[in-house]
Amino acid sequence: MTKIARRRRKSARTPAGHVWTRGAGATFLCALPHAEEPEDRPKTRPFAGYELVSKVSVHGGAMTYKALQVALGRPVLVTVLSADAGRQSAHRTHFERQVEVTSRLRHENVISAIDAGTFKGCRYFVTEYVDGRPLSDELKRHRPLDVPRAVMVARDVAKALAYLETVGLVHRNIEPESILLTDHGPTKLSGFTVAKDRAPNSSETWIDHDLGSALYLAPEFLRGDRGLDGRSDIYSLGCVLYHMLTGLVPFDAKNAAVVLESHAIRTPTDPRELRKDLPAPVVEIVDRCLRKRREHRYAKADDLVRDLDLFRAGLPLAKMSTDGALWSGGITSLLPRMRRKR
Repeated sequence: MTKIARRRRKSARTPAGHVWTRGAGATFLCALPHAEEPEDRPKTRPFAGYELVSKVSVHGGAMTYKALQVALGRPVLVTVLSADAGRQSAHRTHFERQVEVTSRLRHENVISAIDAGTFKGCRYFVTEYVDGRPLSDELKRHRPLDVPRAVMVARDVAKALAYLETVGLVHRNIEPESILLTDHGPTKLSGFTVAKDRAPNSSETWIDHDLGSALYLAPEFLRGDRGLDGRSDIYSLGCVLYHMLTGLVPFDAKNAAVVLESHAIRTPTDPRELRKDLPAPVVEIVDRCLRKRREHRYAKADDLVRDLDLFRAGLPLAKMSTDGALWSGGITSLLPRMRRKR
């Protein structure tokens, strides 16, 4: 056999990752060292038509992952309900409600649905990937947001609520965890696990086991008021705005029942006592959101969007009744007070 033939035969038999070497009058087959993967290269896991890249959050028996949609090569969010969680009625109901509601919504400030299905006994739901973070991550620092930033976030969420009003939905779970911030795009509203169709003339009460976080719930939840409408979402957004501006929630306690009772009967601390530089119109906007009776708050989310835009433009807020006002008694009484301080 010629030298060339022997080389070809060796090459054909050489296992992957090995090499022939000569030494001490003999030829040896040596394994090559494995190349180390770059540390920044994510390890992915195939799931249906997606590659799961990293875990984002865990909530209600479901895990949400940042993933890659293989067919289109784009980043997405994949929420997976485990088979065990799927056998629990509450987890399954919340998951399916999220899928059903989100899939029929189309708005720039609402997270968009892409796909849903079952894979190896697990239900999954795919939404657009938001390159950002939940508002709750920002608020964990216990520091207020800049006023312009807080106002813009509230405005984007209020626009989403105005859209929900047009399609007859009440979110019922407006809280920082449901609000997704982006660095270069609009704020997105998510978390439709307990959303319900608006029914203002219904005999249904607000009291059930599906309530969102007590820290942001409207007083009508405790009172058991009948009928569903978006003014309760406006109250919850007012609580979130209060939190963004002061770094604190309006009411806090270890017992959720105590928090709910506080929403119903107590007045929150005036935000200006917690942060001296707050503009009077912003305090008035929070006041108009947090009034105890629904009929005393903004009637529609569009009215809240209007006032936020007027504030951003440096213009007076629209006139509104002072019935049920918490701290201010109306913007007209705030302006002289602000002038006296100068």
